[in-house]
Amino acid sequence: MNLTWKLFFAHARQQKVRFLLTALAMIAAIGVVLWVVSAYEAIASQFDEQTEDFVGNYSVFVVPKDADEQISPEVLEAVAQHPAVLSANPVTQFRMTFRRAKELPDADPDARRGMGRLGPSVVGTESTEPRYPLLEGKWLDPSSENEAVVSSGVAEALSLKPGDAIQFRTTNREVVELNVVGIVQQVDAGIEFAMTRTQGGAPGGVNRGPAALAAYVPQKLVPKLTGETNAINLIEVLLRPAQKADVLEAAIASASPAVELLRTEDIKSKISSGFAAEGARKQAYFVTALSLLASAFIIFTTLSMGVNERARQLAVLRAVGLRRAQVASLVLAEALVLAVFGWIGGLAGGWLLLKILASAAPNLFPNGVSLGWGSVLLTGLCSFLGALLASIFPIWKATRISPLEAMTAMPSRPNHSRSYVLASIVALVLIAINPVLVYAVDLPESIRFALILFVGAPATVLGFTLLSPLIVLAVERVISPLIAAVLRLQSGLVKSQLSTNMWRTSGIAASLMLGLGLYTATQVWGYSMLGGFLPGNWTPDTIVKFAQGIPLEQFDNIRQIDGINSERCLRITVEQTKLVGDPLKASERDSAVRQDNVSLIGLDADKAFTGTNPLIRLSFVQGNREEALKKLKAGRYCLVPETFHRLAGLNVGDHIEMIPPNRPNDPVKYTIAGIVSMPGSNWITKTSGIRRHFVRTAGIVFAPETSVREDFALPTLEYVWLDPKSGVTSEALQEQLNAHPAIARQGPPKRGGQPTVEDSPSPPSQERGGRAAGGIGPGRRVGGWGREGLQVTSLSDVRKSMRGRGGAAIRAMGWLPLITLVVVSLGIVNTMAASVRARRWEFGILRAVGLRRMGLVKLVVSEAILIGLVASGLSLAFGVLTGWTCLGLVRYVSNQWFEGVATPLVIPWSSLVFGYVLTFTLCFLAALWPAISSGRTEPLSLLQAGRAAT
Repeated sequence: MNLTWKLFFAHARQQKVRFLLTALAMIAAIGVVLWVVSAYEAIASQFDEQTEDFVGNYSVFVVPKDADEQISPEVLEAVAQHPAVLSANPVTQFRMTFRRAKELPDADPDARRGMGRLGPSVVGTESTEPRYPLLEGKWLDPSSENEAVVSSGVAEALSLKPGDAIQFRTTNREVVELNVVGIVQQVDAGIEFAMTRTQGGAPGGVNRGPAALAAYVPQKLVPKLTGETNAINLIEVLLRPAQKADVLEAAIASASPAVELLRTEDIKSKISSGFAAEGARKQAYFVTALSLLASAFIIFTTLSMGVNERARQLAVLRAVGLRRAQVASLVLAEALVLAVFGWIGGLAGGWLLLKILASAAPNLFPNGVSLGWGSVLLTGLCSFLGALLASIFPIWKATRISPLEAMTAMPSRPNHSRSYVLASIVALVLIAINPVLVYAVDLPESIRFALILFVGAPATVLGFTLLSPLIVLAVERVISPLIAAVLRLQSGLVKSQLSTNMWRTSGIAASLMLGLGLYTATQVWGYSMLGGFLPGNWTPDTIVKFAQGIPLEQFDNIRQIDGINSERCLRITVEQTKLVGDPLKASERDSAVRQDNVSLIGLDADKAFTGTNPLIRLSFVQGNREEALKKLKAGRYCLVPETFHRLAGLNVGDHIEMIPPNRPNDPVKYTIAGIVSMPGSNWITKTSGIRRHFVRTAGIVFAPETSVREDFALPTLEYVWLDPKSGVTSEALQEQLNAHPAIARQGPPKRGGQPTVEDSPSPPSQERGGRAAGGIGPGRRVGGWGREGLQVTSLSDVRKSMRGRGGAAIRAMGWLPLITLVVVSLGIVNTMAASVRARRWEFGILRAVGLRRMGLVKLVVSEAILIGLVASGLSLAFGVLTGWTCLGLVRYVSNQWFEGVATPLVIPWSSLVFGYVLTFTLCFLAALWPAISSGRTEPLSLLQAGRAAT
C-alpha cells in the first residue's frame, strides 16, 4: 500500500469520531442538494407532457403580436387555404365574468376563488370538435345560440354539470343565458399562469395562446356579448402529417396588424420559465452553491484541525524523509475520501428518503421519483469541488512545516497581529466589490450580473471569512469579560479561548455564517422588498368604491354617516387611462411600475394637501407643495410618482398626454406640477378597485377633480377616500354604508380587500357619460357582473394581510439556510472536541491548581458561547450587506420586474431572533458533551497528555 494511504488510514483510525461527524455533515449537505435538484427534475420531466396537454388537438396557433389587436380576415383565409393546413379554426377570446343561473342554497361563497385571480375567459369558436378531451356531456353545436361548454375548473368553481345554465351580462347590460351541454378537461392552471409571464418576467401579462379556464360559446354569439364583430384573436391550426409550423411563416409575414406563430416549442419555453419551474431552478442553483460552500467549510475545518494537531508529527515525518508533495497528497487524500463518503452517502440517503416520501405522499410526486444525471452531477460537483477548495489552505500550511519544528517547542499562541490586520484590509476590499458592482458602476446588465455572480458573491464570502479574525479579537476583548463575569470564571481564562487557534475558530464561524448569514440576508431582503409594496401611511385609511356610481350631491350625506370622520373624507374620481407615446417604454421592457397606463385620481387639492395634518401627505422629489397647489388650482396640472423622473426622465414643467376612453382619438395634456414619492401606491390601486381596466398600472397620478371629470366623462360619485372614526372596522363601515338609501340599490356588497372574480377591473363601456367601447382581446374584460355592489377597502387591513402572507413566504425562504446551519453545526462538535483535546494538559494544570469540575465545564461552554457571538456578528454584517446588495440586484435577477420600486432597507429584528437563538442553541449542544467529558476526567489523566497535546 502507498505510504500516503498508510499514513491516512492510521490517522483516520485515531480520529474515528471526527471523521464520522464530518462524513455525516457532508452526507447531510449533499442530501439537501439531492432533494432540491430532484424536485426541479420532477417539474422539468413534465414540460413535454404539459405542452402537449396545453396545445390539445392542434399543431400551432396564430396570434396577434399586440394582444389588443385582432387577426385580419386576409390572414385567416391565407392560413386556411395553405396546402400544409388540414384545418384552421378562428377563435375570439376575451375575459368576461359570468355566473350560475340558479344559485345553490348551500353554495360555498368562496368557491368563485377557484376561477383564478384574473377571472375566466370566454372563447368563441366555430369548431365542431373540442380542443381538450370531453369529460361530460357533448361538445357545443356552433350553429346554436343557447349552448355553452365549460372547462372542468369552471364547473368545479360554480358547481356546474350538463343541464345547468350560466348567465352573461353584455356591454349593453342585457342578460344572456346559455345551457351548459358539456364539460371539457382543463389543463393545469399553472400552465396558463406561466403563459401570462410578461417581458419583465412576472405573471400578469396576457396569455395569447388558448385559454384554459374558460366557457366555450358559439362564435356567432360573440357580437351579441361584446358588441364587436370580426374580432378574431386566435387561429387554431391543425397541420397535415409531417408538416412543420415554419411553413406558415410566409403566409403571415405581411399581415397587418402583425401576427406571429405560437409553436409548441414557444409554449414549452414559457412553461419552463414559469414561476414554479423558474423558482425550482433558481432554488436548485442556490442550494448547490450553498452546499458547495458548506462542504468546503466543513472539510476545511476538519483538515485545518488535523494539520494543527499533527504539526509536530508532520515535522518528524519531514525530518525522516517525507517530501512536501507527499505531505500535500496526505492532506488531499483526506479531503477526497470525505468527499467520496459525502457524495455516495448523500445520494444513497437522500434517494432513500425521497422514495419513502414518494410512497407516503404520492401526490407530491405524481410521476414518481427518479435519480437523474443532473442530481448525480450537481451533488458530485458540490462534494468534490468543495473538497478541493477546502484543501488548498491546509495543504499550503502543511507543506510549510519545517523538519526543524520537530525539535522546537510549539508556541501556544503565535502572534499574528500584523497578518490579521492585513487580512482585514483585504477583506474590506473584497466585501466592497459587490456593492460597487451593483450601485456604483454603469455596466451592461448581462456583464454586471455575470460579475456579481462569479466575482462579487465569492468575494463577499471570502471577505467575511478573512474578516473573522478581527471579529474574534473584538469579541475576546469586549465581550469575554462579561461572559467570564456571568459564568464566574477568571477573565484571563476566557479571553484567549478562541484566538489560541485562530483559523480553526474562524473556519467554524464562517461555516455558521453560511447558514445564519444567508438566513439574515433572506429576511432582510424579503422584508425590504415587502416594504416597497406595503401601502404607506401617507393616505387616508379607507377607500370606498360605489361600483355603479351615485349622484355627486350624495357625498355630503355619505360623509355624515356615523362611522366616518367627516373632517377626513375626500371625494375622488378615478380613471385608469393609457399614456400617449409610452413614455416609460413598457412595450420594450415592462416592470411592476413600467407600464403604459396610469391610475388618474381627480381630487380637491385644497382639501387633500393643505393643513397641518393633510389627508394626503406627499414628499416632493421635485417641486414643492405650495407651488404645486397653485398650479393644480389652475387646471390641467398633475402630480406624478418619482418613477416618471427616474425611468422616463420627466421633470416639473414637462407634459404627459392621456387617452380618454370616451375620446380615444382626442388625448388630453396635463403639465407636471410636482414629482412625489408614493410608497406602496401599487398595492393601493391593486386592492381598492382603482385599476378599472388593466391588470397593472404605472402608478397614481393626482390631478384636479373638475378637470378629470370633464376630460374623462365621469359624472357620478364612484370613489370616496376617508378615515373612519376610531374603532370602526371596515366591516362595520360597510354595514353602515349599505344602509344608506342611495347605496341600498347598489346590490350585494363585496368584501373589502378580498378580491374575487367579480372584483376584476372593468373595461370602458358605453354605460357612463357616452364611453366608447374599448375593443376586446384575451386580456380585456368585457361586460360581466363585476360592476355591482359596494367595495370597502381598509389599507390597514391590506397592510396586515400583506405582512401575514408576505411574512409566511419570507420565513419559508429562510428554511434552506437554517437547514444548512444545522448541517454545519456538526462541525462545531468537531471544533469543540478538538479544542478540548488540544488543551487536555492545560485543563489538567487548571484542575491541579484548584479549578473545579463545573468550572472546567463552564470554561468549555464559554468557548461555545464566544463562537456563537463571533458567528452572530459575522452573520449579521454579512446578511445585512447581502440583503442590501440584493435589493439592487433583484432588478437584474428577475428581468427587471422590480425596477423602479422604492425598497427601503428593513432589518426585521423579530424575525431574526429565531435564527440567532437556534445558533446559540446549536453551539451549546455541540459543547455539551466535550464539556461534560472533560469535567468528568481526572486531573492525572488530563496531565498524562503532556505538552505535546497542545
